Amino acid sequence: MSWPNVEDKGKADIQVSFDVQVDLTFALNNLKPDIKIKGAKVDIKKFDVKLSGGASWLYNTIIGIFKKPIQDALKKELEPEMSKTLVKKLGDLVSKSLTL
Repeated sequence: MSWPNVEDKGKADIQVSFDVQVDLTFALNNLKPDIKIKGAKVDIKKFDVKLSGGASWLYNTIIGIFKKPIQDALKKELEPEMSKTLVKKLGDLVSKSLTL
């Protein structure tokens, strides 16, 4: 006898909004931008997950229990990625403006 095969279908609506606070230093060394970010702090303002269809009542309950750990994991992943992305984008923007 094997474990029963369970299938389910549904829809997930996820809304996330957050603010980013960045502590950075900017300098020009030999006309090249030197941007250092000491850290990016992400403040998650809204994190909503709504599932519908199938056994969504069960899944919504489980998500409710794990909402805070999910938010913490999201924040942990977002902060270093925001730092890397901002350094690159700001560096590109400054480099372009110096070549004008």
